[in-house]
Amino acid sequence: MNMAIPQSNNLWRFLGLLCVLPLGIADPTSTVQANSTRGAPSCFTLYSASDGAFWLYKRTNTACPLADKTLCPQSGWTEMLARDGLGEITLHSKVPGGQRVYVAPDGALKFTAANFPHPPHESSSGPFKVGFSTIAGRVVGGYILYFGKGSRPGGSQIIFCPTNEPPQVFNAGYRVTPLQAFVDIGALSDADVPLGSVADCIRWEVVTETYPALQASPPNAWEYV
Repeated sequence: MNMAIPQSNNLWRFLGLLCVLPLGIADPTSTVQANSTRGAPSCFTLYSASDGAFWLYKRTNTACPLADKTLCPQSGWTEMLARDGLGEITLHSKVPGGQRVYVAPDGALKFTAANFPHPPHESSSGPFKVGFSTIAGRVVGGYILYFGKGSRPGGSQIIFCPTNEPPQVFNAGYRVTPLQAFVDIGALSDADVPLGSVADCIRWEVVTETYPALQASPPNAWEYV
């Protein structure tokens, strides 16, 4: 499996997780074995935007001001967009001005509110570098690295950390506690993550696909909240 940055001006969208990987596997280009020392990878787990942040195992939270709710996007899941190479990442929402993804000073991965397109003071909206896994020239997955303020040499990865959020109920009563997204910036410490242990966080790989005709595909939400 090779990792590459496509040399084009494609717009790529991130559909969800390819696999949640043990944090102990530090190289995003590595092949993951199911008998990893920190547990087997969890594949095709969707991430979500909710409460201004990003999560695993938490439902996407959206809003729409239109009186006729049948005109509101109804997907119920989260979608992010990015151009090839270094740049910003945005949420695929319809709200004027858009919604940008940014890294807070404590490393939390967050997004801007509707009508407030600029990240808060001391936060950073990138740049992010989008990489893609290929087999025989076919894109099969990928990763996101952060190269903005406070990033590590070679870029910082996105990780998901345990929380004390109320458990979510899925699939006929299955209960799971949400994990919150952070970026593994150089200054990230145990004091920054919800349960006080960066070692308990896991990293991710993303499911990606080319998205050449943005105008032909409507946003997944009016706004994420």
